[in-house]
Amino acid sequence: MTRTRRSVTKHEVPWSVVDETVVEHDGEAFQLCRDGRSLYISDEEQTEVERYASASENGLVVNLTPGSQTYFEARAYHGQPFKDCDLVGAVVVAALGGHPDADEARRGTQLSAVWSHHLAIVGGEEPRYVAKTYAPTETRVISGDVQNIAVSGVVVRCGKK
Repeated sequence: MTRTRRSVTKHEVPWSVVDETVVEHDGEAFQLCRDGRSLYISDEEQTEVERYASASENGLVVNLTPGSQTYFEARAYHGQPFKDCDLVGAVVVAALGGHPDADEARRGTQLSAVWSHHLAIVGGEEPRYVAKTYAPTETRVISGDVQNIAVSGVVVRCGKK
């Protein structure tokens, strides 16, 4: 029997939401910035996010891995849906933390989508539990950068700055 691999799911977030979303982590505030079609976060390196999020005319298009999409849907089903600003927050967390798989992070593998780990951090949940429950094949060992962000946590502020 041949298994088909699920591809990424795209979610579009209106620019008005993107522009008013701030992610706080370790005493710093981060936002998603755009310069023409270039997208990056407001860190010192201006880390680009185009591999897992892109600009459309109407908003930010966020790519979720299959496991991340399953988690996204499960939260909605259980009455705790992610808001659009949470998706923006997950993009920022992905930019700060990088690849959640320790082996892939060491190899320098670039992200192509937001993983369940990134959404879990935004949702205030334990990334290991979320990955084990909703995306058991995504990663075996979580990278140190993603673990550190999970431990210190993030706050996503939606609305007026």
